[in-house]
Amino acid sequence: MNAMFRMIQEDKMVVDPMMIGRVSRACGELKSKSFVREIHGYVLKRDLADMMVQNAIVNVYGEALELFYTLNQFNIQPDSIAFISALSATASLSSLKKGKEIRKGFFLKGPIASSLVYTYAHCGKLKICIM
Repeated sequence: MNAMFRMIQEDKMVVDPMMIGRVSRACGELKSKSFVREIHGYVLKRDLADMMVQNAIVNVYGEALELFYTLNQFNIQPDSIAFISALSATASLSSLKKGKEIRKGFFLKGPIASSLVYTYAHCGKLKICIM
């Protein structure tokens, strides 16, 4: 999917919100959150965001959060990668409340601390990290 989208860009094809929505949904089904993040940036830079595109992107981030909460529900301790992915999703959704919920129970070091700072900054609450 990633390579195909890059070929479309290189060939200077017209990329419209409908194509972005479909690519985002496909990435969600493939569980390719990093590519969704890239598509999200592309959409923002080119002002292509419409309701369909936004819904597709939010769905992918929502799936990451749902997986994280499911792990917790079954008392499975998520690893640092799952934790960082969940924090990244909360940052992308600008959901400080969810970020604070997810933060509980993890030692804040290295990439986890960086992800938390990113989440707070993305939600406009960077001062919380300084305190």
